[in-house]
Amino acid sequence: MLHDIPLPKNNEYSKYLETFRRGAEGEQPLDEHAIQAWWRCHQQRINFVYREIVNAPEFILPCSLTNLVLTACNITDGALSHCLKRLTALSDLHLEAIMTLTSLPSEHVMRQLKSLKALTIIHCWCLRSLGFLQGLVSLEILVVTFCPCLDIKHTRDDTTFPTSLQCLSLHYCVIPDGLFTCDMPYLYQLEVGTCRGSKFLSIGMLTSLRNLLLRNCPDLFKVEGLQFLSSLEYLVLINLPNLQAGSLLETPVGLRWYRLEISSLEMLKVLSSNNAFADVKRLFIQNCQEETFTFEGLSHIPSLRQLTFVDCKIKVLPNSLMVLSSLEYLGFIDCPEISSMPQLPESITDIMIEKCPVLREICRAFDGPDWPKIAHIPYKYFKD
Repeated sequence: MLHDIPLPKNNEYSKYLETFRRGAEGEQPLDEHAIQAWWRCHQQRINFVYREIVNAPEFILPCSLTNLVLTACNITDGALSHCLKRLTALSDLHLEAIMTLTSLPSEHVMRQLKSLKALTIIHCWCLRSLGFLQGLVSLEILVVTFCPCLDIKHTRDDTTFPTSLQCLSLHYCVIPDGLFTCDMPYLYQLEVGTCRGSKFLSIGMLTSLRNLLLRNCPDLFKVEGLQFLSSLEYLVLINLPNLQAGSLLETPVGLRWYRLEISSLEMLKVLSSNNAFADVKRLFIQNCQEETFTFEGLSHIPSLRQLTFVDCKIKVLPNSLMVLSSLEYLGFIDCPEISSMPQLPESITDIMIEKCPVLREICRAFDGPDWPKIAHIPYKYFKD
């Protein structure tokens, strides 16, 4: 993507571009200084790209267009607004790797897009504002990924998102506290991943939420309002090192989670006292850094059907897995440190061992030392 972008011959600009490239590929975190430096270079780039464009012919899209994808093109804010204002039938808009875009269109243009249901914005590094986003009265799906200059607080009123939203996904962005306090009565999935800025999320107003996925948010300290999400079924809490578990404890009787993904065993212990924990049927332990899986609360989830360990540093598993009398599936994916198989319940019908060389070797058919522990399982899957 970066190789296709025309660049001015400027050492400072090239330096900040490299910083952003490393951030985009996960090689190093992006700090505020890098973001501001990139923004200061933006005007220089605009001038470079457009300095020789004079009296360019106008390209008019048909007003019957329903899907539009713009990728790695040099379109300005004004050009995008001019392009969109006639597309009243547009239902799906995808913007990717547009380095010249700083803001989505104004209220007048947004209100013309009455049929737009899905908006995806990816790697638009210079995007600063979502414009009058709430003017998209039919928008159901919004995905914003790696827009590090975006300041979601820059809205014209408190209603940041359209009330019609059903699925909202934010990744690699800076988000403010209290962002989700606006009315979104139809929102059923909220995903926040690798975002900075927000120390607390207030989600009590999102009463239709069924899926809540929070991953890799190092600043997040508190989640408020979980007890009001009576429709919540799928909860993900992965790599949230500063999250305090207190707000996750109390939920009303009748609230049931069916799928839980978590990385902290301490958090798992806290959640085991939650009313909603008893009906969990699918539990994923992902990116757990503890070497020993010690959890006495397994008896609190008698309905558990699937248990999967993914990308964990765990070396030792307890024999307390035997208490999971309803367990049907047990999976180990990319857990190279596990060196022994515990005693397993007779109820298991499927076991998956993938990218676990030691575990695979000791469970080798017939002559592996731990083969007798899995011999009774009808379906066994081994992958490198």
